[in-house]
Amino acid sequence: FFKENVGKTYEDAIAFWYEENERKKDPTYKTTISSQFEYNRFTRDFFKDPNNKGKSKADAIAAWNEIKAKPGSNAYVPQKVEN
Repeated sequence: FFKENVGKTYEDAIAFWYEENERKKDPTYKTTISSQFEYNRFTRDFFKDPNNKGKSKADAIAAWNEIKAKPGSNAYVPQKVEN
C-alpha cells in the first residue's frame, strides 16, 4: 500500500483495508494477482471455469503442469466442451 501511495498515513491504510474488505464481499470482485504469481492466477481462473466444476486441486495442478510444459503463455484458457 505505502509503496504505491507515498505520503499516505496508517489511518489511510486502515481505511483502504476496510474499503477493500467491502469490495471483496461482491461476488463479481476480482483481486489483482501480480504477474510473478502466474500459478495463482491459473488456478483461480481454472476453478472459475464452469467446465471445471467439481474438479480437485490435483486436477488444477495437472492442467498447470500440462500448460507449463508447452511454449508460450501459461495463462488459463477455457476449453470448449463439445456435446
